[in-house]
Amino acid sequence: MDPDTSSTSVGPRSHSEMSKAAGMSEFFNKGKPFFAVIFLQFGIAGMDIISKAALNEGMSNYVFVVYRHVVATIVITPFAVVFDKSLLIPIHIFTRKVYLRTVYILRTVRTNYSSIIRRHEYHPYYS
Repeated sequence: MDPDTSSTSVGPRSHSEMSKAAGMSEFFNKGKPFFAVIFLQFGIAGMDIISKAALNEGMSNYVFVVYRHVVATIVITPFAVVFDKSLLIPIHIFTRKVYLRTVYILRTVRTNYSSIIRRHEYHPYYS
């Protein structure tokens, strides 16, 4: 059996096979937004069914919203970590700066109020 004509050969593909592969690749690349919308519609439909069943069983609206946000956070977080890894360091630095600024402001306010209270307690005019 000739290796060029066998179906298991690893060699170069024929022109028609390469054009079919390129056509499928182009089809999937152009169709990504449409596939995303279809996937999103299935997700929304599933969410509607689950929410209808849960609310009919007597779950509180507020509890359901909390559960929904928890599940959404659990589902979306891995995508955020994988696709936005370069943003995590600046976000961490920004969060740390905001935290430190808040701590320093609160310390300053606490110190100022405590000095006002001490002045007020020990001042002869206010006694």
